[in-house]
Amino acid sequence: ETNDFGITYAVNDKLSLGINYAETSLDTASTVDEEITMLQAGYNLGAVGVAISYMEIQNVEGAAGVDNEVASIRLSTKF
Repeated sequence: ETNDFGITYAVNDKLSLGINYAETSLDTASTVDEEITMLQAGYNLGAVGVAISYMEIQNVEGAAGVDNEVASIRLSTKF
């Protein structure tokens, strides 16, 4: 079972900022829930878009104390 929510705010026509949170309860013997927090920023350069994401995962797959971090940069073009 996963519960998640997020919010994104358009600072202006070019910049948007967002945060997402998800919590997953696994159907296993695990006593802890997996928790994911993600921060995002997107910037519009006209024909090119840039998105930066940072995600922190706690208790990966229900394993207590197993944490991970993921960062990404995505470039996109528009025609």
